[in-house]
Amino acid sequence: MNIKSFLSKGVANIISGFSGSLLSLVTVPIITKSLLNDELSIWFICLQISGFMMMLSFGAKLIFTRHVSQYPENKKRINKILSTCRTILNRMCILGSIATILIVIFLPYLYEIPKEILLQARFSLLIITSAMILMSWVSDLHGVLWGSNKNEKSALIILATRFLQIIAIYVCSKISPSLEFFSIAYSLPIILSSLFLVFYIRRKYVIFDKFKYTKTLTQDNNVKSEMYTLGLWSVATMLVQGIDVIVVSFYSFSDVPSYSIASTIIFFFLGLINGLFSPLIQWVARKSINDANAPKNFILKINKYYIPFLGVVFLIIYFTSEYFINLWVGSNYHNAILFLKILSAGLLIRSIFLPLSFIIISQGEQNKIKSSPMLEALLNLFFSIILGYKFGAIGVALGTLISSVLITLAMIFYYCSHLDFIKKHTSKVKLSYLYNIIYVVIIILLVIIIG
Repeated sequence: MNIKSFLSKGVANIISGFSGSLLSLVTVPIITKSLLNDELSIWFICLQISGFMMMLSFGAKLIFTRHVSQYPENKKRINKILSTCRTILNRMCILGSIATILIVIFLPYLYEIPKEILLQARFSLLIITSAMILMSWVSDLHGVLWGSNKNEKSALIILATRFLQIIAIYVCSKISPSLEFFSIAYSLPIILSSLFLVFYIRRKYVIFDKFKYTKTLTQDNNVKSEMYTLGLWSVATMLVQGIDVIVVSFYSFSDVPSYSIASTIIFFFLGLINGLFSPLIQWVARKSINDANAPKNFILKINKYYIPFLGVVFLIIYFTSEYFINLWVGSNYHNAILFLKILSAGLLIRSIFLPLSFIIISQGEQNKIKSSPMLEALLNLFFSIILGYKFGAIGVALGTLISSVLITLAMIFYYCSHLDFIKKHTSKVKLSYLYNIIYVVIIILLVIIIG
């Protein structure tokens, strides 16, 4: 994959990531103006719980992308990988469906939901979560497109889905602005696009011509191991990026909208960064076949430009937060400004190793650091609960920031040493990241001093 191809894939993946951010940026103001505060809190909780269902994909898209990129002509191997992905996805989605039913049943025992909107809350959670489970179930089909260098088509499908969601939510706001109708408007395009993938992509691409799903005989144990590791990563990621809203809902239900608004902006920038670097999986996987030093060289090169870019992103978020939030959703969510400033610092620190994580996946070495995401998740959960109990929603945000700092130090001084593709150059890579952390600390200190 040459630079031009890499950039084109990057643009396609940015569109994919940006489309989700675009959905939030456009629809959040519409929904905040249409729902009462309790309904709005329920809406964000439903989105957060349904987001947990995305971890059911167990990294199927990324796994399929890596293997198909490395072995595009090996139909037998692709068949084994696809069978393995299908088996795991089927099992996980069944478990997700059972979990959804249980949460819907026990919803009033988990949250202080007013009785008059309990039925709408249950319906909304059920339909949104079901749509996300279906989306996870077909995630390997997006991997088919990525692995076949059809990132643009995957991006187009995702973008079309988001635009349909935006249009449907806008129409609902004009016709019947209620929690249950917003849920239908949000979920229906996801269901339609997932069915499109099943009935169109499977028939169009040659990769499925001779594919026969086998439950056990053609399982690939290496792929199983990789998927379970990425599944663990997914769980940990949701505990880091999603559990905070759930924790806030327990300590300060009224702050859920403000906290979710701040989180939405963070996810917007995180989606752009993820989209920019996700093509590394394809590019580095192919490059490393003939050049064992390609992963290490790319890390050292990208660190020169990536961290200054992150610093600019942080400064933009920090100094425009008040203006942007007031412009975006109005002045009723003043607490969101402080939440956003704290969370943006956590984003800056946590994103230092984001490109490295994609390179690790491209080399199939995620097992070497499989405990790091869960360690961050547990740290985040621990500090969020402890500080949330004492300081409320602000404490939860501070918990996220503290866990970001601790896991970044752990990555440098422990986990980097376990990666085979940089073992011979561990000192050089560690020094590069230490310089980046010093740069980040200086930026944060300057911002604190300036105010």
